[in-house]
Amino acid sequence: MDYPNRLEWQTRCEFNAYCKHTLRNELIDACRESKSRRKHEVNFSDLAPHEESSFIPLTDILSMRTLFVQAV
Repeated sequence: MDYPNRLEWQTRCEFNAYCKHTLRNELIDACRESKSRRKHEVNFSDLAPHEESSFIPLTDILSMRTLFVQAV
């Protein structure tokens, strides 16, 4: 292998190693974030009836927004 081709090959290998390392770190971060999110999330089906009633219905939120826009 002559020198320019060898240098190009070495540069490609270094770049490939960098990309693999970066993708591996992104995968680890995504898994960690997903695990953290799963630990703190609560499904609506898992809520008790008194907890469900503490939420404001969407129609009430929309009517409050309409009143606010009209007041301004």
